[in-house]
Amino acid sequence: MLTRPIVAAALLVFLFDFTSFGVVLLLGAGRFATLEVEIYLQTVTLFDLRAAAVLSLLQLLLTALVTSAYSSAASRYGATARLGRAATHERWPASGRERLLVALTVGALLAWLVVPLTALALRALFSVEDGRLTLALFTRLASRPRGAALTVAPLLAIRNSLLFAALTAVLSLAVGLPAARAAIGVRRAWLRRLVDVAVMLPLGTSPVTIGFGFILALNLPGWDLRASPVLLPVAHTLVALPLVFRALVGGLQAVPVRLREAAAVLGASPAQRFIHVELPVLGRAVASAALFAAAISLGEFGASALIARPELPTITTAIFRSLSRPGAANYGQGMALATLLMLTTALSVALIERLRVAAARDF
Repeated sequence: MLTRPIVAAALLVFLFDFTSFGVVLLLGAGRFATLEVEIYLQTVTLFDLRAAAVLSLLQLLLTALVTSAYSSAASRYGATARLGRAATHERWPASGRERLLVALTVGALLAWLVVPLTALALRALFSVEDGRLTLALFTRLASRPRGAALTVAPLLAIRNSLLFAALTAVLSLAVGLPAARAAIGVRRAWLRRLVDVAVMLPLGTSPVTIGFGFILALNLPGWDLRASPVLLPVAHTLVALPLVFRALVGGLQAVPVRLREAAAVLGASPAQRFIHVELPVLGRAVASAALFAAAISLGEFGASALIARPELPTITTAIFRSLSRPGAANYGQGMALATLLMLTTALSVALIERLRVAAARDF
């Protein structure tokens, strides 16, 4: 019974790892080349767009295959699983061996996930010289120190990211809600799977590849959109669409069919049924999907590294520029910005968990 969900989870982890960019770029220090980093280097450093296009096409083919396999495994598991409520299955550890196993697992997860983030926050809050608690790194974000890597004050990067996140949330709902509504109405299984694969494809597609595609596609004669600031939230919307789609589909599935049928019997049109019947029930799912899109936009780095303008940096591009340049001022800016991004993301995830529809199917 666990084979299909384990396979689906392994494929999902493969997709995220296969398209990882920021971690490899920072920790690899130029010694390790993946498809992500090579596409970025061929585009930004070597200006070889043909080689970058070949690598992007190869990555798209591989991710399409893996995404199709994941969708098949997840849909088959969802169709056959008949699980009850979590309260009927959970129990406390009964023996000392089970308690030890739970304690070791939780301790390892905390050490692996929390310790690096805590060290980051402590480095931003405590002075290196005397170890005292200080907010000096955060107060300096409003100005641009001499020799800093950024051309603008870091506070403007925070403002840009919040604005782009809000635009991404609006665009994601505008695209994801009709797509989820259409997917719910598809009757044929193969067509439903095709829609699911098409919407899920950006999840396995590199944000670097998406940004590179925008650079090539929007070089229109007489109307070059590559320098437009609207390009960034559009790219973020494409990256966030799979998560938004899943959240909205789960919310639509939670709407009782009898409510739609009663509204139809009373003469409500499809638009009236959606506005007066489905949308009030979908409120939590819509809010959760909007937060998903905003959180992804705030933390997105791959596409932003390619298409973000120097005078309109985001938080992630500002962190990368600060940490990739020498100097205490640059390092301090990077630590402060990374801490703010971590806190904002943690708050978004907490709100998403609180608003998430209980009946919605998880990833």
